[in-house]
Amino acid sequence: MKQTHEVRPAFTLMKLHDAISHFHMQMPRWLFFDPQYSGLSLESKVAYTFLLNRFQLSRRNGWVNRHGEVYVIYTREDLAREMQVSYRKAISCFKELAQKHLLWEQRQGRGMPNRIFLAEVQLNEKAAYAYDCAPFCPAPRTAEIAGLDENDETPDAAEPAAEQPAWKDSRTRTRLRLQDLPILQFLICRIRRS
Repeated sequence: MKQTHEVRPAFTLMKLHDAISHFHMQMPRWLFFDPQYSGLSLESKVAYTFLLNRFQLSRRNGWVNRHGEVYVIYTREDLAREMQVSYRKAISCFKELAQKHLLWEQRQGRGMPNRIFLAEVQLNEKAAYAYDCAPFCPAPRTAEIAGLDENDETPDAAEPAAEQPAWKDSRTRTRLRLQDLPILQFLICRIRRS
């Protein structure tokens, strides 16, 4: 029997459960596929993603106006620093997002940061689900990991089961839309601090 030695990288590769230990932001896929928003610059799309992340934080903190609308406090300086772009680029991103009616800013007065309100985006349902993407799934299903061996590597002969994507089922799509913030998970890092 002939042994094959595959070349492996010098760095560690991610395993099945590693992704949950990283903080990440979710970028809306419609920013790339909806004709109304696909023309936005990449920097503006990333800026919108940062604003969505801040929106979740504001929502948790109860930053809501008298109309029940969640607002974000996020200066252009903060955005420029976090995105590692120039201040002028941050201004450009805010301007482009405002022109596409993705945000509205309410001035607070001299020396106070603006309140930023994100628009409720209304997408054409046919256009919104015309592209293929993986819906959010909080935990892997047993069928997805059943074929894995003790090394967490997928067998070469395993064929993925053909199934209906969750977003095509209208009940699942509604649950995905109404899904609230995920429950916080506290992870212990290698130096025993959370």
